[in-house]
Amino acid sequence: MSLREELPYRVEYAKSGRASCKSCKDPIAKDSVRLAVMVQSPFFDGMQPNWHHFQCFFQRWRPRPEEIAHFASLKYDDQKRIQKACDDASGVIADTGKANGKKSRKKKADTDGGSAPALTNGTQLAEFKVEYAKSNRSKCRLCENTCVKDTVRISRLDRESADAKRYGPLDRWFHVECFASARESLKYFASGDKLPFFDKLAEEDRKEIKKKIPAIDPPLAAAADAIDSANGSPAKKPKISNADEKKLKKQSDLLFKYQENVKTMKKQDLIDLMEANKIEIPEGMPSKYERVSDAMAFGALAKCPECKKGQLVFRISGYICTGNVSQWAKCEYETTDKPKRKPFKVPKELAEEYAFLAKYKYEPRDRIYNAVLKHAIENPKPSTSGITDGVFAKKEDTNGGGSSGPVLALSGYNIGLVGKVKTSKAKLKPRLKTLGATLVDRIDRTTLCIISTKAAVDKESEQITDAKDLSVPIVSEEFLVAVEKDSNPIQAISLNRLDDFEVDVEKRFANLNVKEKMKTAFKSGAGSGRFEKSGGKQKMVLKEGNVVDPECEVADVTHIYKQGSDVYSVVLSAVDLSKNRNSFYKLQLLEHDTKKTKYFVFKAWGRVGTTIGGTTLEKFSTVSDAIDYFTEHYVDKTGNEWSARHHFQKVPDKYFPVDIDFGGDQTDSMAKLEVGKRSKLALSVQDFICSIFDVQKMKEQMLEFELDMEKMPLGKLSKKQLLSACSVLKKLSKLVVKTPPNTSQLKSATNEFYTLIPHNFGTERPPLIDTEAAIKTKMDMLDALLDIEMAYDMITSENKPDAEDLDPIDQHYRKLKTTIEPLSKEEEEFEIIEKYLKNTHGSTHHFSLDIVDAFKVEREGESERFQKHKDSDNRLLLWHGSRVTNFAGILSQGLRIAPPEAPVTGYMFGKGIYFADMVTKSAGYCHYQSNKNVGYLLLSEVAIGETWDLMDAKDVTSLPKGKHSVKGVGQTQPDPKTYHVMPNGTRVPFGTAVKSDQKCSLLYNEFIVYDINQVNVKYLLKCQFKSKMF
Repeated sequence: MSLREELPYRVEYAKSGRASCKSCKDPIAKDSVRLAVMVQSPFFDGMQPNWHHFQCFFQRWRPRPEEIAHFASLKYDDQKRIQKACDDASGVIADTGKANGKKSRKKKADTDGGSAPALTNGTQLAEFKVEYAKSNRSKCRLCENTCVKDTVRISRLDRESADAKRYGPLDRWFHVECFASARESLKYFASGDKLPFFDKLAEEDRKEIKKKIPAIDPPLAAAADAIDSANGSPAKKPKISNADEKKLKKQSDLLFKYQENVKTMKKQDLIDLMEANKIEIPEGMPSKYERVSDAMAFGALAKCPECKKGQLVFRISGYICTGNVSQWAKCEYETTDKPKRKPFKVPKELAEEYAFLAKYKYEPRDRIYNAVLKHAIENPKPSTSGITDGVFAKKEDTNGGGSSGPVLALSGYNIGLVGKVKTSKAKLKPRLKTLGATLVDRIDRTTLCIISTKAAVDKESEQITDAKDLSVPIVSEEFLVAVEKDSNPIQAISLNRLDDFEVDVEKRFANLNVKEKMKTAFKSGAGSGRFEKSGGKQKMVLKEGNVVDPECEVADVTHIYKQGSDVYSVVLSAVDLSKNRNSFYKLQLLEHDTKKTKYFVFKAWGRVGTTIGGTTLEKFSTVSDAIDYFTEHYVDKTGNEWSARHHFQKVPDKYFPVDIDFGGDQTDSMAKLEVGKRSKLALSVQDFICSIFDVQKMKEQMLEFELDMEKMPLGKLSKKQLLSACSVLKKLSKLVVKTPPNTSQLKSATNEFYTLIPHNFGTERPPLIDTEAAIKTKMDMLDALLDIEMAYDMITSENKPDAEDLDPIDQHYRKLKTTIEPLSKEEEEFEIIEKYLKNTHGSTHHFSLDIVDAFKVEREGESERFQKHKDSDNRLLLWHGSRVTNFAGILSQGLRIAPPEAPVTGYMFGKGIYFADMVTKSAGYCHYQSNKNVGYLLLSEVAIGETWDLMDAKDVTSLPKGKHSVKGVGQTQPDPKTYHVMPNGTRVPFGTAVKSDQKCSLLYNEFIVYDINQVNVKYLLKCQFKSKMF
């Protein structure tokens, strides 16, 4: 756990008597201890405290001291009081003595360091309850099915989700069998009869619960967190000796004495005292008091040893740096050791003014850290409330932590067995355990699938009937073999089904993963959805080439003020992973459409992609006053003068402008294209044009990339900003290969990337871009956005005079500067292409392809440029796949090489144009989805000439003398003995797939050229993708 982590709770002495307790609504007395749970503010991109009385707080929450901000800044007696309240609420639910007829681990624990079950704790038992469902409204948090009225359901109190923190603990319900399946994650190891209100159930239901929820021993890891191995008492923590207790109390008294003294100083005098000791001046008086009292007690702190400029400040049980490692990120330095200090100095004039300063004499001391807090920081537990795996929606740290280990293919799943299969049950059980699954005897809604035989299915036993009623897939024993071989359970189930009923295997697999599901079980409806935007369309009114924000109340009667080339409208962005900040700020100076003496400055702020934030509208009677107000706020938010914005310099902790353009009349050109109106083109060509210029598809593509459609609307992405983002990814690609990785620099570059390209993460923390795979994904996104921008420019650009009367489809077709003609299925060329497609299917690709339409393609000028390679002895017809939204750019501009700004990460053989001789290798880049199963593929003549054959990835920046391309040699290839030679000499490698005799890392061949003139696009195929997994 990092010292700088944003903590979920806060404590302080009430500054006044005005605040009311969020629980009992009564006032909180001045100077009394008050505790807060931190909740997302609906008004700004950050957290706000909901304050409670001491007693009210601990009736609702179960924190640990290290989760409470400013805990170590309290008086020592108050620290002890809170520590006791926290200890009283910790633990797991388990029985003492025997469990499941087995001896307790207590004896074993005494000898080998294991842990005995803890005594059932009344406070913790109150977290659970059992009852009959009062209606059909509640849903099980595991399987997500309804808890039917009058059936038994079990609740675990949720104290950690956003809604729970805002409104108080909430019941989260489970079916009995689902609760039993998830009990380890919920830390309930006692028998079902210990559940509160168990005695209110009917006898039959009590028997069933006792049967399904017997007492079990806690896993050693869980037990060790909660109990002592010797006597079943709470787990041992570092103890504070009486001598250390006295030292901590004495230290606390000294700090509070100094705090009380400095509170008597005038604000400017206090600032002068801090400046004399080179202490950075923070906002807020309490922070000033704490920094000065720390310096008076132990000495003024030296600057951060890492960034050399930052101020160190006390946090929990150590010191963190508040400086910046760059314009984009904070310094990550922190220490639980003793930081360097220097004597605290008192200026003569202040000593004369304040008696306590006149008496002050510096004495070197080391700050003593609370051993319990220090241990907690250095040995963090996975979640609060003693719940494992972050059950109450604590997300994994996205700030760069590594994986805890390999994920087993069936980890967290229950598998049933019905009938007599070839492998005995005794042998099946360990095989399933190796894959992470549990073999269960009882078939219920938590069972992923049942291993059985065709004979058993035909007999329709009671268990088979139950499986059908519960939609539990029935599979053959080959399912297990398939998972062991390929680790793809969804495919293994689909390919080995013995039943004939309908079931969504993928959805079932996602819903029933107990361990993964329980990480977010209490997150559903947990508050983040409260701030989701509805997704409704906002009407943007274009006036004089610019758009007034539709949230502005005077948008209908005003326009953006312009002064020469200066447009007084800006969108600003700020991202900080460490603080979970993803903020925007809009600033617009508006002029009334008819009354030229009315001016307004509209401001909007909040969190990207959510309803969090607010707006204000300021009125002015003169334009000079409005401009002054506008520019003052611009400087305040960015640290840059408005007049110098074209030479913008990013300032730490300030906003950065998003370079977008709202200009251009979009109304007519944005209309949805429709086939068959006035176009003279073939219907299949019209359909293609409609697909690649489909604005809705472009928007869906942007949403798939988690982009923010409001801050960066479709077609308004600045190419300059996109290329700047490419440069950031290039920087990241160099950082991720460093060992060990520099987290500060990774965060800095990630913050910069998300600021340049605003993403919609809702209320989730923006993820750190810290792997080559993540960089490749983001680069693919930028490539797609560059093509979308190109397509959108074609949609909105003016038509030539002779095209004004044409159908919009024909207008867009002309802009492609490409001839596209349907290829008849009766032609020999089609037969050759179809044979090429059917024969070159990779065995590892789980989809099939059918040709819907085929086209001949000739790009303007491309065949002429290709002519210099016409005599090449080695020309192949090769595959290239891409997203539908990329084809307008590809056909109008040709297949292109990544720009210099782009990183080489993700390009196995450097920046070039990639092709394949196995169709499914290229088809994977179409990014088809099961519900959108159409994609487009190109077949191009490629003059590969003399190839440089490589067996492994290599960053190719130049080719050896005499080589014209790279061939990444694959383990599988079309049979080289079977091919077709086209009339112009180009070969079509349409042989069936065979194994190559090469020792190489690639599964399939790849061909890469580094000169665009070596490519001549010949054919375009519209293909239907059919998944083999469902």
